[in-house]
Amino acid sequence: MATPTQPYNSYPFKLPSVERVRELFDYDPLTGLLVRAKTVRGRGSIAGSRVGTPNNCGHLVCRIDYRIFYVHRIIWLHFYGEPPPQLIDHINGVRNDNRISNLRPADFTGNSRNRGIQRNNTTGFKGVHFSKADGKFKSAIKVGGQRLHLGFFDTAEAASSAYAAASKRYHREYSREHK
Repeated sequence: MATPTQPYNSYPFKLPSVERVRELFDYDPLTGLLVRAKTVRGRGSIAGSRVGTPNNCGHLVCRIDYRIFYVHRIIWLHFYGEPPPQLIDHINGVRNDNRISNLRPADFTGNSRNRGIQRNNTTGFKGVHFSKADGKFKSAIKVGGQRLHLGFFDTAEAASSAYAAASKRYHREYSREHK
C-alpha cells in the first residue's frame, strides 16, 4: 500500500478518470494551484481549499478515493485530458511549482540531468569537486553513460563555468546551472 512518501503513479496503478479528476478539482494553470471543486462531507474537504501535502521529497501529494497520487500527475491529467507520461520534469527544479508551463514530459536521463546539487557536494557547484591529489577543482559531466572530464581549474567558479557550457552543449533543454 502506498504511503504519503510513496504515491501511486500510472505504473502499475491506474490514475482516476479525467471525469473524476475534473469533478473533484479545479486547476489554475497560471498559478499552478489545484483546488477542490466541491465540499465533501465528513472528510474535511472544503470547496476552494488548496490540494496537496508535501512529501519528504518536496513533491505535493493528494488522496483521491483512498489512494495517494502526485499532484503534478493529477494536474497533467486535468489539463491535457490524457494520462501523463511516465516521468514529468519540473523545468525550474521546484518540486511544488505545478504551473503547466513548468511541467514537461521527460525520460529518466533528461529528468536526471535537471537535478540539483547532491547533498554531499562540498564545492557548492554541480559537476565540480576538489581533487586533493592535484590541489585543483575538477569538472566532469556525464554524457551517454560515460563521464567526460572537462579539466582541472584553480577555482570552483571556473570549473562550474566549464560544466555549465558542457551542460548547455550536451544536455540542451535539460541543462540547468546550479550555484
